Amino acid sequence: PALLLPDFLVGGEPAMPRAEARVDPGLLGPDPNARALQVVAVDMESGKVVARHDELQEIAANLKASGAQSVSIIAVMGGYRTGKSFLLDLLLRLLRYQRAGGKLDPVSPTWRTEDLDKDPPPPEAHPQWLTAAGDRITGCSNHQVTGTHAEDIAAPAGFLWRAGMEKTTTGIWIYSSPFVITTPKKEKVAVLLMDTQGAWDSRMSKEQSATIFGLTALISSTLIYNVQKHIDEFKVDNLDYFTTYAQTALREMTKGKAIFQQLEFLIRDWENFGEGWDAQQCDEQIENHLKDHTDPARQTDADRKAITGRLRDVFSTITASGLTHPGRRIPQASWDGQIKDLSQDFVQLLNSFANKLFAPGRITPKVVLDHTLKPGNFAELVTTFVEAFRGAKLEAVNIRTAFVSVEIIKVEESVEKSAKQILEDTIKRKKVLSPAEWEKLQEKIRAQSMKDFEGGVATLNPDDMGKIRGKMESSISQLLRTYDARIRNAQGNAKMKAAGVIGGMCICAGPAAPLLGIAAAHGGIV
Repeated sequence: PALLLPDFLVGGEPAMPRAEARVDPGLLGPDPNARALQVVAVDMESGKVVARHDELQEIAANLKASGAQSVSIIAVMGGYRTGKSFLLDLLLRLLRYQRAGGKLDPVSPTWRTEDLDKDPPPPEAHPQWLTAAGDRITGCSNHQVTGTHAEDIAAPAGFLWRAGMEKTTTGIWIYSSPFVITTPKKEKVAVLLMDTQGAWDSRMSKEQSATIFGLTALISSTLIYNVQKHIDEFKVDNLDYFTTYAQTALREMTKGKAIFQQLEFLIRDWENFGEGWDAQQCDEQIENHLKDHTDPARQTDADRKAITGRLRDVFSTITASGLTHPGRRIPQASWDGQIKDLSQDFVQLLNSFANKLFAPGRITPKVVLDHTLKPGNFAELVTTFVEAFRGAKLEAVNIRTAFVSVEIIKVEESVEKSAKQILEDTIKRKKVLSPAEWEKLQEKIRAQSMKDFEGGVATLNPDDMGKIRGKMESSISQLLRTYDARIRNAQGNAKMKAAGVIGGMCICAGPAAPLLGIAAAHGGIV
């Protein structure tokens, strides 16, 4: 039975009621087989990255089953031990809550003027999406249990993280179950959450870190750059280290367009909000801090102007949010994920961040060179990018190869779409075709499809045109086989209708067709 959520007081303010929604409790938890899958592995000895094809195919199958038209990837990127996996586990809670029918809690503009010193904060101070699934965040690997509560161990439920100093994430991970969100334009978008190995840590070279960042930025629709305490020149320069290569390598192909999409600086453990400030004052301070470090107009040094200018060029949007420290118990190795230990200020700022991140229109499909990421091309596109960075070096030729592959996928989809349209029109016209006419139509579709495909990829100069052409021919043949039964059924139905047949089917042609149609009319199937 659905659960009717009660009203609540946000930050002790009775004027801000919790939005009512009917929530299906059975959808609050993880799917039985859902888990974070490692899709990119890092070989620390050779410095190479490797795509994990089985994991990518599993996610691709889930995307296709979701019924979504396109894919959006929210990724978290940042330094070693900055709470990336912890944040993603919280976002998983939110998405499961929305999937179950819940709505985001409104943001109280005055919660910081209330008493934030209650320890622990009262339950009503927590947004419903945070608490509906239970009182403990599932990803905490410090909580080791057995017996009847063994299902609480984190690995199958979300992104694995650990309080204290030991790191848990290596390579790139994606949660296997997509969450479908309907945009204001009524488009169904499958949202995936991505986690990455902590970049610029003591175990990774600068080139390896750039590889992880490059892949994350290229694959993601929204890149959350998780930073500690504040934005500074070092953090901005780390971004620039990769984007300079990408901008140079792809300037001609992108024709001045932004290579990446949304960049969100998420500043953790921010300590500068004034006592008693409201939400608007907090947002204004963070926005001003962002401009100080990323707005070229505010830079006096020529090098800083160039670096910040490049960032503004390669990202379509750059925004920022700030979170205070989550609470004194959270960094302790013994913390077991209890929500009551989170500070009220952190929770309310987190809710504000979630409202901005999932605001109507903010979730957008991943687009590469005007090509939308879809369930059908997800695995191939990710693999293509991994191959481009295989040597952990940002070589222009490798990046160009990746984008050429994306363009080829785009041409393939366009050709298949045109062929499908011809076949669908043939079915709708209900015109009777002889076997010879049907065969002639297939040959015409094959010839026109290959002509369009070769014309579309000619300017790309792919390295292995024969292999690429063979793949397109195979796709068209498979498409025709798929439609063969539908075309034949449509022809049979048209003949039966013309002969006044009811309940029979005829798929033949030629002089004997009228006689066979009469036989069918008397209950025969020919």
